[in-house]
Amino acid sequence: KHFSSATDAASALAGLSSSLEENHLLTSADCIGKANPEKGVANMAGNDDEEDGNLGIPMTFPQILMTILNDEENKNIIAWLPHGKAFFISHRKAFVEKVLNLHFKNNSKYTSFTRKLNRWGFTRVNRGPEEGAYFHMFFQRDNYSLCRHMTCSSSS
Repeated sequence: KHFSSATDAASALAGLSSSLEENHLLTSADCIGKANPEKGVANMAGNDDEEDGNLGIPMTFPQILMTILNDEENKNIIAWLPHGKAFFISHRKAFVEKVLNLHFKNNSKYTSFTRKLNRWGFTRVNRGPEEGAYFHMFFQRDNYSLCRHMTCSSSS
């Protein structure tokens, strides 16, 4: 289903998120992990090589993205919207130079990043006060367990 804003998507998600937590289907440990740039980087074209600092398990693209968004050093470049249901990239050039090139290999381009967002099911808000922001019903600030429900579709 497509939503016209991140707020609409968040409303639709409220019941699902509560149900998952009440039934203990997920714990925060399911998705927690801090990126460690010294251990590896993610490949825009394929699998992610960046590893969870605690378990040595490769992080998924959404996990890496959440780590980027939660890094205070990036808050003037890419940040959560106040409600925490969507994020916005405010400075594309700085995002590519300072963030993508740190977390992804192959001199990543902004268009490659947005294609990967699309493959992971993120939706870009095209109108309204949140225009240009990206959201996904399973991607919310500090809700690491919820991002485990995200899947990547084939690039073809």
